[in-house]
Amino acid sequence: MNLLFACGRKPIEIARVLKVSKPTFYKHYFNEIANAGHAPLMLKGRQLARLNKAAEEGNVAAEKALAAMVHAEQQRALSEKVQERGKVAAPAPRLGKKEQQKEAAAGVAGRFGTRQPPPAMIQ
Repeated sequence: MNLLFACGRKPIEIARVLKVSKPTFYKHYFNEIANAGHAPLMLKGRQLARLNKAAEEGNVAAEKALAAMVHAEQQRALSEKVQERGKVAAPAPRLGKKEQQKEAAAGVAGRFGTRQPPPAMIQ
C-alpha cells in the first residue's frame, strides 16, 4: 500500500483496489494515510539500504546503482540550494503613521523613558 502512496495514488483509489469502503479504509489504515506524504522518501531510503547491503556483499552492479542514486540526490540538493540563492527576502511591510509612533515611543530612554518601580518597602 505504501508503494501506491509513493506512486502518488489517492486514498480513495487505494481503497477501491483493496475493495473496502472509504470509511473502513480510513479507520484501519490511518497511520499509512498520515505518512502518505513521506512514502516516496521512505521507499527511496529502503531502496538505498538494499543497494548498500548488496554493494557491501560485493555486487558490482549494486555498487554502480548506489553511486548513481547518491550522485542524483546530491545533484537534487545542490539544485535546490542554487534555486534559493537568487531569491531575495520579501521586504518588510510598510508601517503606518500610528505604528511608527508606537515603535518610536517604545524606544524612548532617559528622562522620558519608562521608570523603574520603587523597591519594596521593608516593615
